[in-house]
This record gives sequence, structure tokens and C-alpha cells, in this order.
Amino acid sequence: MQISVLTLVFGLVTTFSSFGDGHVKVGVTLKPAGSFEAVADHVQGQGRIFQTKEGGFKAQNVILPLQGLTSHMALRDQHMKEKYLQVETHPNATLVSATAQNGQFTGQMTLHGTTHEVSGTYTLKDGNYVATFKLKPSDYHIAKASYMGVGVQDELEIEVSFPKGEIGPAPGTPQGRVPQNLPKRK
Repeated sequence: MQISVLTLVFGLVTTFSSFGDGHVKVGVTLKPAGSFEAVADHVQGQGRIFQTKEGGFKAQNVILPLQGLTSHMALRDQHMKEKYLQVETHPNATLVSATAQNGQFTGQMTLHGTTHEVSGTYTLKDGNYVATFKLKPSDYHIAKASYMGVGVQDELEIEVSFPKGEIGPAPGTPQGRVPQNLPKRK
């Protein structure tokens, strides 16, 4: 099951206490064959992402409500949310902290009650930052998904995107002056 976790992660990262223009896409690969995507549009999250003096970014406590994920198939969504993600008990995915510079990022993400390191890449595309990373559900103690003999691979492709304008100044920088020399991936 590939879920755009990176989309989930960076879509959650913003300079404001909430935002709605982020997008998360999770790519899920099935075995023996096939794939699908789970998406969350108009991500509602909390947290902060800001530019550092060195030209990179830092993020803290960015939250993605998992109830908003959909694969556009009702039964699959029900199984994903109730049986595997258990959103009643674990309603959010949280990017606890992250540091990004020169197209690379590392951070700590909490999912399903477990915190684990994540790392990936980001780029600027069509006015949006797009971050991608891989996530293993087993790292977060999520049961192996299977239905009628078709299972989900234990590696999801996550993509998170959010508008460039949602990145704010570092703490202590005047709110009216956001640095514009943002890094570009080579």
C-alpha cells in the first residue's frame, strides 16, 4: 500500500496554525499485482514550518487528520481506517519535527502511536513544495493489510505538497518580512 506520506508530512507543515491548501498522496502497491492511491485534499493541519537563516526549513508538530484519507473505494477506505490505521484510537499522523535543506529532509513522524524517523527529498514544482518519502507500515506497528488474497507491500510512497506561500519566517523574524531566497533543488 503506497500512501503519499511525504505529501502527508509536508502537507502538514505550515507557518500558520491551520491550513487547507496542502495535498497528500499515498501510493500503495498490491501483491501479487496492482496498485492504488489514497489521497487527502484540503489538508487541515496544525503546526509550523519556517525558513532557517541557512536557507533550509524546520517544521514542528504538523498534524494530518487521517479520517480525511480516501482511496475513492468505500470498502477499502473502511478497512484502511478501521482495521489498519485504527483512526478511532489513532486519529492523526504527526510530523513531530523535521529539518530540510538542499532538497533533502529528515524528521520524526508519529503514526499509529509510534514515532519513527523519516527522510526524503523535496523540490519546488509549479509554485508548490513537493516532498516525497517512503514509509513502512510495519515500522509503526500497523497490521499487514490483506483482503481476499491480495496484500499490501510493506513500503508506501508518500508525496506531500503545499503552496510555497505557506512557509513563514523563522521565529523572531518580523511577520511582514518572509525571506524569498528559498533553496532550489539542483
